[in-house]
Amino acid sequence: MNILEAQRTRVVRVPSLLDAGEVALLLALGEQVQASDAQATLTFQDDVNLSQRGNWETVYIHSQGAFRARLPEVHAKLCAAVRAADASEGWSLLSGDFNVRTCEVHTVADGGTLPEPKHYDSGSFVTIDVMLAQPGEFDGGTFRTLEADDQFLRYPEFVCGDAMIFVSHKYHGVEPVTRGVRRVCVTEFWSGEERTCPHRCKRRAGACHFSRKKTGAAEGGNSSSDSD
Repeated sequence: MNILEAQRTRVVRVPSLLDAGEVALLLALGEQVQASDAQATLTFQDDVNLSQRGNWETVYIHSQGAFRARLPEVHAKLCAAVRAADASEGWSLLSGDFNVRTCEVHTVADGGTLPEPKHYDSGSFVTIDVMLAQPGEFDGGTFRTLEADDQFLRYPEFVCGDAMIFVSHKYHGVEPVTRGVRRVCVTEFWSGEERTCPHRCKRRAGACHFSRKKTGAAEGGNSSSDSD
C-alpha cells in the first residue's frame, strides 16, 4: 500500500486485547532482555538520528528470538489480531506469509515525544501497539495520526491492554508525556523472515551482523520504528 492510500485507512482499536497477566509478562520480558543483551536497548542519548525526542528508551524484545520463544501465546494473539484487522478492514496486506520484523517495549518519561507529523514505519505492512501502562501512570503521551485531510486524530481512549492496529505507512506519532512514565509494546509485521537481531532490521532474509556502535543514523528518519 502506498503512502497516500495508507493515510485514508483507519486505526483499529481492540479493547483489552491483552489481560493484566500478559501485560506483566511483556514488561518482565523487556527487563530480562535489557539485562541479558546490551545491544538490545536504544535510548535517545544513543548516536542515532531518531524521530522521537526526550526521555525515550526502546528495548527490542524480539532479540535472540526471546519474544516468540518465551511468550508464544502473546505472540500468537498479536498475529491473530493483525490478521483479523487486515481482513475486516480490507487492507489485504497479510494475504500471504507474514512475520514479526520487530517487537519493542518503549518507555517514555516526562518530555518524551514523537513529534514528526509524517512519521511512518517504512518497509513494514501492519503495526500493532499495545498499551502497557496502567491508568494514572502518566499524563500526556496521547497517540495520534495525521489523517488524509491534514488534521490530527487523537486516541485518548488508548488504555492498558488495548491494542491499536494500523497500516504501517500511516502517519502516526505521540504527544509529549507531561508526567509519569508511558510504556507501550510496538510490533511490526512484514513479508520478510522473522528477525531476532536486536534492532529494527532492514534485511528481509539471511544473517544480520548488527552492532549498535556501527549503526550511526541508519535507523533514523521517518522510517524509524523507535516510536509509538
